[in-house]
Amino acid sequence: MARAKVGTGFILVVGLVAAATTAPIHSADDAPGAAQPVVRASRAHTALNDALEAQRRGDYENAATLLKDAANGKAGLSITEQRELAHLLTDNGAALDARRAASEQLRLAGNALRDNRQDAALDLLKKIAVNEQYLTAADRLTFRKESAGMNL
Repeated sequence: MARAKVGTGFILVVGLVAAATTAPIHSADDAPGAAQPVVRASRAHTALNDALEAQRRGDYENAATLLKDAANGKAGLSITEQRELAHLLTDNGAALDARRAASEQLRLAGNALRDNRQDAALDLLKKIAVNEQYLTAADRLTFRKESAGMNL
């Protein structure tokens, strides 16, 4: 009798192992409508995250390139990510426009200071102050140097 139990136990174990290797494993996340875990982030997703980080650092030119990459793979993004992409494209475009305008105004303010036109320089420097956050590090340094002693 003891021998019969051992044999039955062995067959039961073999059956369980065989069933485990062939049956799909289900979890609570497998319910209909549940989001499936992403094994590897898509290139568009990675580009979107990298663009967001670049924009936070003020690296708007690099962010623009990364946003183009994300836009090229837009189909691989979730709806939420696609909305985020649209917002980032708008924000980054505005930041680049503000950077260009402030940089040009800074150039003009420098010329006005060299030509001893203090009032014109002061007006330009006040306009630049509004967009100082968008300036490159070098332009920000120039702005602060030229603004020193002026009543902004």
